[in-house]
Amino acid sequence: MVTVGILGSTGSIGRQTLDVIRANPDLFSVSFLSGSKNVELLERQALEFNVKNISFAGSDLQQNGDFYANTDIVVNGIGGIAGLKPTLAAIRAGVKRLATANKESLIAFSDIIKREVKKYGTEIIPVDSEHSAVFRLLQGEKAENIKKLIITASGGAFRDKTKEELRSVTAKAALNHPTWKMGEKVTVDSATLMNKAFEIVEASVLFETQNIDAVIERQSLVHAMVELCDGSVKMHVSAPDMRLPIQYALTYPNACACLPPTDLRNVRFEEIDAERFPCVRFGYEVKNDIKQGVVLVAADDVAVEKYKTGAIGFYGVYDLVKRALGEFDAPEFDDEDSLLEYYRFIKNKIDTEY
Repeated sequence: MVTVGILGSTGSIGRQTLDVIRANPDLFSVSFLSGSKNVELLERQALEFNVKNISFAGSDLQQNGDFYANTDIVVNGIGGIAGLKPTLAAIRAGVKRLATANKESLIAFSDIIKREVKKYGTEIIPVDSEHSAVFRLLQGEKAENIKKLIITASGGAFRDKTKEELRSVTAKAALNHPTWKMGEKVTVDSATLMNKAFEIVEASVLFETQNIDAVIERQSLVHAMVELCDGSVKMHVSAPDMRLPIQYALTYPNACACLPPTDLRNVRFEEIDAERFPCVRFGYEVKNDIKQGVVLVAADDVAVEKYKTGAIGFYGVYDLVKRALGEFDAPEFDDEDSLLEYYRFIKNKIDTEY
């Protein structure tokens, strides 16, 4: 019986993690739950899974090593920089495995997280569908055999709109994702393709390579490909269901029944149009200068909020982030508190002056 603790249990990743555990009661039990908005749901989850150790609304238990006692795997489904402190607390508490969907922390605080992972021996397994797919495809492959990693994108809610049409699309319309059901922030980022930029940087952090590309695959059936030096390409294919990468992160190196077989007849690949969706360029830029990850995350946080309120338009997101990356040159920090302070400084300056 593997014990699983869930950070962000009332969010999309957290709820689907509990779906996986509910379907496999002989494999998993829940050691703790945490949430920040939906206290009624959190209480129902605790009752159903007989969990005594719960945290709500940013309690310091999320930063307390004792909170992670008797936990084999921590699933981090918290969005944004709010997931950083719990990530580090889990690692420093000696949790064996961190199954994480918290890409912002990996991008903005990669050096600190990697240092702590090495120090405490924690295993990180990605929960994002694309990075989970890459992780699976790399099993058994020698590093010298890998030529390129390729992650896919659905194209988001606006994938068929012209550049002129995109100038007037609203953030509300951006929430109509064609294949995935996710939180508001990540869905807006998917519409601008900023999320793909994030995932390019995240892949460089997780898999320690700069040879990464992204393509459109509208059905969201092919999640990633690995091009090998002999000219062959491996691809990971499954239905667009987050329960699969979550379950794999919990059961690795084993796999168990989860989804039905996938129909590949409609799969085709397209290049990402960086003229229509210029935010994807930030992924290629920042993966080569990872210290700028904190600027990318902070600027996008502000840009998405301004877009949602109508203060800027669709391309205003790109313009704001581009300006920030040009104006801020992030120094290297030895501790997360200093880097968090810098992240907040950037956000405040952009919010008030841009």
